[in-house]
Amino acid sequence: MAWEEGKPKLGICIPMLGKVSIEWAVNFSRLCSYIRVPFRYYLNKHFRIDVARNRLVKDALKDGCDRILFIDTDIYPCTYRDGKFYYRPDAVYVLWQNHYPIVSACYWSKKNCPALYELEDPKAKKPFRILYVDIEEIANEVFYVDAVGLGFCLIERKIFEEIDYPWFEYRVDYDFDAEEEREISEDLSFFMKVKEAIPDMKVLVDGRVICKHEAEVHLTWGGRCEWVVLSD
Repeated sequence: MAWEEGKPKLGICIPMLGKVSIEWAVNFSRLCSYIRVPFRYYLNKHFRIDVARNRLVKDALKDGCDRILFIDTDIYPCTYRDGKFYYRPDAVYVLWQNHYPIVSACYWSKKNCPALYELEDPKAKKPFRILYVDIEEIANEVFYVDAVGLGFCLIERKIFEEIDYPWFEYRVDYDFDAEEEREISEDLSFFMKVKEAIPDMKVLVDGRVICKHEAEVHLTWGGRCEWVVLSD
């Protein structure tokens, strides 16, 4: 959809490693057909994830986008009802209608836990606590958290204007005396910066959009497909 003077502009930012599945590409096309505001999508590939996100947002803001939508290439926005997932092509519209600075869908990470977090201690080795929730309790509900994974998240321009650049940093600090490593992903470091700049800011999670997370499989003897075990 072309830019129209005076209307909100959406920048869809897609960090990628160079290829996507056919299923994701088809569903992304369906998703775009339901967007009712002027939008452009931005791609980059082969960059480290924090570098990719920073570059994408810079390009979108330079073009005048009012909101940024991150979509990862292994995330499928769905609706969940009666124990089943159904692809939700109007997912962007659903998030957009909340009129809140940061709005996210809910999805489970590849470690099989919700990508929902509460900030406990910014100086701790693990500043955030995972919020374990039951999908049956949050589906179609709206609630607030301190941070989320950025797999399907809508963010207003003013948030980026309030925090220092780079907005995203993949941080790995090593304490040689204690022989401990402190690792913070680029999405969680972003939300730490948001909290520092805007202490009362929360993330609105709209449970009307529950995302499926694509996982890799491998072939075993006999052509049988099995899930790769990604973590204990």
